[in-house]
Amino acid sequence: MKKGSKASKIFGFILLIAFVIFYLVTAVIDLISLSGAKEVDSYDFEITESGVSVEGNFYYLTNGPVLSVTHKLSYIIPMGTEYYFALANDSGTKCIFVRASEDFAEEFYKILDENEKNGSYIGAPIKGKVREMRPKVKNELIGYAQDLAEEGCQVISNGTTLLYIDATTQFQSILRIVAALVFVAVAVMIIVAIRVRSNMQLSEAPKPIAIAVLVLVLAGVGLMMYTLSFIEL
Repeated sequence: MKKGSKASKIFGFILLIAFVIFYLVTAVIDLISLSGAKEVDSYDFEITESGVSVEGNFYYLTNGPVLSVTHKLSYIIPMGTEYYFALANDSGTKCIFVRASEDFAEEFYKILDENEKNGSYIGAPIKGKVREMRPKVKNELIGYAQDLAEEGCQVISNGTTLLYIDATTQFQSILRIVAALVFVAVAVMIIVAIRVRSNMQLSEAPKPIAIAVLVLVLAGVGLMMYTLSFIEL
């Protein structure tokens, strides 16, 4: 093996490890942020900046998603769909968008109904990280935001772009951690295989190890591509 070729492979491997570590650390930071989420009042919620986690009980939400964005690999293979809802405070004077699962509205109102049946008027809980809206999504929602403003509901922004509560933060962070651990497992298996047989290529590895590595790599890449299409690191 030429020295240049070997050096480039080592450099590429280091870059991959650095990215996986960064990917893992940011997921852990998001989870830690959620554990210390700021309590937001449902009557006059004050959300003015991105990067912070918030939680609160709310009462008013659109009956269904106001926007769905499907991500595709090479414009062909579906990688997942984002769903955006509009959330209002008690007085209907402030609104913010929420990114959540497709059945989020159904679950939201189910909780409200159960609370009411139990004689409790506590709203449905929402918890997530506040993020800046990506240009593609903002362009799709800006018209809806203007309609809300005309109806007297001020849409939350940071002065330059719309903000939204990412209610998928916990789920996405867990998936990112799993994906990172899968790549760690692959790296360990490769290192062990190389130590067992010096200079062994993956194609020369025992079939069970080669198959396990391939399955883990595909699983890790799939999870990573899925989560990367949803998050702003």
